[in-house]
This record gives sequence, C-alpha cells and structure tokens, in this order.
Amino acid sequence: ALGIGADGQWDAFMEAEPFKSAVTNLDKPGGMSRAAWRDIVWRSRGKQTPALLAEILRDPSTPTAELPRFMRAFDYLQGPEKTDALWDLALTQTPDEPARGALIALESIQRLGGANVKNDPKHAKALAGIVDRTRGTAKFVLLVDRFNLNERHGDLLTLAQANVQAQLGVDAVRVLLNKRENGLLASALAADTPAALVTLTVLGTAADERANPLLLPIVNDTKRPLDVRREAARALARNHAGGLALLKMAKDGQLDERLKITVAVPLTTAIWPDVHKEAARVFPLPNAGNQKALPAIGALLKERGDAQRGRQVFTTRGTCINCHQVGTEGKQTGPNLTEIGDKLALPAMFESILYPSAGISVGYETYELTTAEGTVVIGLLADKTADTIRIKNVEGIVLSYPAKGAELRKLDTSLMPADLQKNMTQQDLVDLVAYLRTLKKGKEVMTTGK
Repeated sequence: ALGIGADGQWDAFMEAEPFKSAVTNLDKPGGMSRAAWRDIVWRSRGKQTPALLAEILRDPSTPTAELPRFMRAFDYLQGPEKTDALWDLALTQTPDEPARGALIALESIQRLGGANVKNDPKHAKALAGIVDRTRGTAKFVLLVDRFNLNERHGDLLTLAQANVQAQLGVDAVRVLLNKRENGLLASALAADTPAALVTLTVLGTAADERANPLLLPIVNDTKRPLDVRREAARALARNHAGGLALLKMAKDGQLDERLKITVAVPLTTAIWPDVHKEAARVFPLPNAGNQKALPAIGALLKERGDAQRGRQVFTTRGTCINCHQVGTEGKQTGPNLTEIGDKLALPAMFESILYPSAGISVGYETYELTTAEGTVVIGLLADKTADTIRIKNVEGIVLSYPAKGAELRKLDTSLMPADLQKNMTQQDLVDLVAYLRTLKKGKEVMTTGK
C-alpha cells in the first residue's frame, strides 16, 4: 500500500513531515524503529534511495542474512545515483568483517553490468581485487564474462580443465566459446595428452556444437594418440550435430573401426530420435551366448534384472571375478568394482561389458612387451625402471623382465575380452548389470548367490 501511494512521489514524501522527523529519531521516542525504516527504504524508488541502501548495507547493525535483500533492491532502481552508490559499495572496505565486505563488493560489481571500468583506474582496481578474490568460483566466471576481461581467459581454461564434469567447468568453457576463444582452446587440445584429454572431456560435458570444428579434426587425425581421438569422438557424440557427423562418417566408411566401439553406445542411447534410430542400424550390438542378436542399448536399459542372479553370472559364466575384485573376493587385474554403482551410469555399464576397449581406465592400459630374446608378453604395466619391466598378466600375476633390449608398446585394446557376452544370454547380461548397480559405497556387498 505504501508503494502504491508513494509511486512517482518518493523523494517528496521522504522529505516531508512527519516521516523526516521520525527518521531523524530512529529507535528513539517519537521516532520509528530502524527495522521499519530499512523496510521503507527497501521499497522506495526515489533518487536518494541508492545512497540510503548503501548506508543500510554498511551499517553493522543490519543483519548479514538481510544483505542480499537490500542488494536486490538496486535491481528496481535507475539513474546515475544507482551507479555511484554501487561503485561506492564496491570500494568499501570492512576490515572487521571481511566476508561481509566481500559479499557487498561482489554483489555491487555484478549489478554494474558491463560498465566500462578500464578508463577509471580506481574502479578498475576495485574490480581486479574482487575478481582475484573470487578466482575458482562461479562468480569469477560471471565477472570475467560480464566485464570482458580477456586477460583472464587463460584462468577460465584452467578452471574448466579442473572441473571437467561439473557445472563450473561447463560455464567456464562456454564463456570461452562465447568469446570465440577457439585459438586458446585449440592450443589446449594440441598440448600433451593429459591436458588435451581434460579439455576434450569438459567440451563433451558442455555438449556445445560450437566446439565441433575443434573436435572433428582430432577424430580424423591418425597421428594423435588413440585415447585422445576417442575422447574427441565421445565429445562429438554428446551434441546433436556431432552425433550426425559421426554417423555420416561411419556410413561413408570414414570412421576408424577403433572409434566405432567408442561411440556405439552413446549414439544408440542418444536423446535425439534421428540419431539413436540410425545408430541402432549402423552399430548393431553383438550376439549373446544363445546366438540371438542383442536389442539396442535403449531396449536393454528398460529391462529389469535380478541382482541375485547377476551375482551368480559375475562369479561363474560371466568370468568377471577372474579379473575384478568386489569386496574381498576376486582378483585385482582390472579395476576394483566394489563401488562401481556410484561411478558408472547404466548405459556406461553395458558399454564397458560389450565394448571394453571403448574407454580404458587410466592405469589399466594394455601393453605388449617383446624381450630381447623375442618373448612376447601382454598385460598391464606394473612398473618400469632402467633395468626391469614388470607386467601384470590376465591372472593378476606380476612377472619381471629385463629392460635391456626390450620393446614396450601400448595397445589400443583392453585386456578385458571383447566377447564376454557370448558366455551369457541376454537375461544374464541384464542381471549382471543389475548386480553391478548394487555395488555402492557403504552398501553391504552381496557375497553369495542363490
């Protein structure tokens, strides 16, 4: 009611009696309560409102929990008075309560929009200080974007690479795409394998088609490491245009056979009907143990499995226990699966069984060792020194060989067999995945089957 009555007349009303006297005597006899005054200022829309809001925000008696509410009041104001008050707040220092001061300064800077601060040294310094204090946060990304801080784009890239599957990383890399920083991203993709992989992963998480011109050349570059090309293919499969491009390459015979198994599951389970329908035709699943063709991954995802039976499959005809450990059972040749239910989504579980070479975990790459005498050994690289190379074989046994004269080569395929499904029926496969989904942190491991 107060807002309606004072609409268009706020300055006159706030200078009139008895309001003016009541404000002069806040929290005194004849005056009004400070809390009531704060609420009236919060609702006001006069030219003096920004300065009064700044006074309230700087007042130590204003509860910290209410600061965001008074900052939001600026969103309804216009004019130079608003800009002056916000800059004044941004420059405010509160040594006794640094967290409170940082909140006010950051909220003020954000409300200044894309104002050109570079021509004002004082304002530029204030902004730089706030940006430094928010490094590594979502606020940092917002400020770099809003104020066009090109000199901070390298920091955005680092932030994205450190948060490859998080909202923070996606926001950072999307700002780089918005700012057309393809050169910076291309440099990261051309760097050593670890840097290239994390950059590819965050581009995939962002699922932004604008990254496709950076990804497609990597997929087709046979000089790049296979794991880098695989990650580029996965990233392409995460967006619609990229999925269609991969399908066209596959149909035209231009997609490396080793990459087909990488993209088969993500494309056959894609959310876009035109992609997953065509992918089911282009990438048919291998036959199960009864020689019946498996349905598309999308159909397998809808089937219900029996975890108890899946436990039996795991320990018997599935042969999983021969290389993987769950709890205290099994061997540690491959990754420990005790908490796999927390780590892999349902489609990824089917993919890891049907296409084990599509994504090989770090530390579980397969190596071929040829000794000076011509002996060939295949397994996981357990250790390598100037004198000795130690290989863990499929049985989980570590064997040592002289390094002198030996040739060590990393293979493109997983040590895990690519046709395990031939030992199982379709229902066995579904039951096995149902069991794997129960393997989660803090959950008791099922140790016996029925």
